[in-house]
Amino acid sequence: MNVNKFDKEHLEVEFKMQNGIEKMDVLAELKIDSNNLDDELRQQPRSFCFYSTVLADAEDATERAKMNLSVVEADLDQKTRAKAIADKAKVTEDSITNIIKSSKEHIEAKTAWLDCKRDEGKIRAYVEAWAQRKDMLKAIAGRAMYEKDLSVMKQNT
Repeated sequence: MNVNKFDKEHLEVEFKMQNGIEKMDVLAELKIDSNNLDDELRQQPRSFCFYSTVLADAEDATERAKMNLSVVEADLDQKTRAKAIADKAKVTEDSITNIIKSSKEHIEAKTAWLDCKRDEGKIRAYVEAWAQRKDMLKAIAGRAMYEKDLSVMKQNT
């Protein structure tokens, strides 16, 4: 996921999807056109479903990156201990941990996992925003119905 532009009015994001890259302006999509509530209410489930699916993919990517980090750590631990035995060197657990954490492979795997966690957090926020948008749509639609009923009552009196 890449964020291309971010200000008070726009949050342009690129999502890597199975069929290519999808570019979206999240903030623009979240805006509610109160003059077109029927369409807004119809589109809400589709958009919520989209972002929920993207979140599921992000959660999967985070778990896979975490699993890869564990594999890298285990592999580096084994290699570090084997080298210490071959060199007949005495090493402590702390020195093994430091060797592992400072290796290029560990840094790359840890960075990939942290990037996935960051993206997952952002997408989770988008899903929450869509849930809040649903609540706002209900409130706006309820208010519109109340105002319509009120105007009908005034006309009948």
